[in-house]
Amino acid sequence: MRDMLQNINKVEGVIGSLISTADGEKTVHAFPPLFDGEHIRKLSTTMADTIRQLPVASTLELLEMRYQDGKIVTRKLRGGFLTLLCTNDVNMSLLNISLNVAKPKLEILLAESATISPNPDVSRNLAERMNKLKVAFIRQVGPVGEYLFEESIKKLGTAAFQDDDDLVDLVDLLKDEIESIVGKTEFINESITILS
Repeated sequence: MRDMLQNINKVEGVIGSLISTADGEKTVHAFPPLFDGEHIRKLSTTMADTIRQLPVASTLELLEMRYQDGKIVTRKLRGGFLTLLCTNDVNMSLLNISLNVAKPKLEILLAESATISPNPDVSRNLAERMNKLKVAFIRQVGPVGEYLFEESIKKLGTAAFQDDDDLVDLVDLLKDEIESIVGKTEFINESITILS
């Protein structure tokens, strides 16, 4: 799902995008690192609440909210929303074409993710593996690894990792912080073991 969002972000004028369930709680996003995960979750729930309260909520397809320095465009999906943060000069015609192409695929992915109920064992397992990745990373870069690890999590823009793809993205960021080729190789090999 994140790959599709990154493709939508390629439309000139799109800063970032997120998909959320109808309640605005579960989200997947593709925002630049400077956007804090908590602000993104707040945007998601605010947009969901706003749309639900509109008198035309049942027939609404697209909501465009204009501000001085940009706009928020929300496209209704079956089971949720696609929200985009854009500059004022975004080409809405080109953006609409991209959204029309992506909508069916996003709805399928959203439906698949909604059928998966949160499992505390999975969350615990992800947290354990993330801690193992942290230890493996610190072993390669030293004490500064603690700081670099937290910064990499911030770059991903999510405070709560939800699946293996998030961990793979984290490994991808962390490996670039390791200068030694031998250290990088060791870290990647250890990561493969941790994630398999």
